[in-house]
Order: sequence, then C-alpha cells, then structure tokens
Amino acid sequence: MGNNLFAATFFSQAGHCVKRSDPTEAVKAFRKAVEYYSTDSKIIQAALCELECAKIHEEDHALHDAATAYQFASDYYKKAGDFTQTIVLLLKSATALLDGEE
Repeated sequence: MGNNLFAATFFSQAGHCVKRSDPTEAVKAFRKAVEYYSTDSKIIQAALCELECAKIHEEDHALHDAATAYQFASDYYKKAGDFTQTIVLLLKSATALLDGEE
C-alpha cells in the first residue's frame, strides 16, 4: 500500500511541475495520481487532483471537461462525507456546463 501512496504523490508532483508548460501531460499525471490515491483510500487527495484537472481544463476553455472533473471531485468529497464541498463542486460543474453553451 505504501508504494501506491508514493506513486500517487510523485504523479501529483509531476502534474504540478508541468501544468503550465504541458497541460495535457499534467492532466494525465493528475489522473494517474487519482487512480493511486483512490486505490489507497486517500479520497480527499484524489478530489484535490481532480480539482487541479478542472482548473487546467477551465484555463484551456475546455468547459465540458472541467465540468466532468468538478463532478468527479464532488463524488470523492461525497464519499468522504463533506457534503458542503460536494454541493459547491456540483454548482461549479453546472456553471461550467452553462458557460460552455454560450
């Protein structure tokens, strides 16, 4: 189990390192971190990585992808029992979808 946590941490750090220079690779790294964090039951860390993906997608004006990432993050917060954050992220997801239709 410890190796999954190390792997998740390294993928998350890699995502932070390249998010300005290569957003696509950053999203891939964050998603890999999510995979390892969720395997290791680190739900909040998985949610935070999904939030990073959402921010990257918003900056790239990929609002549908941002909405999807916000929804995934809200699902993780729901699993963790943080219903306030769940609602906040669902609202962000809905807003991103509406902005994408304009």
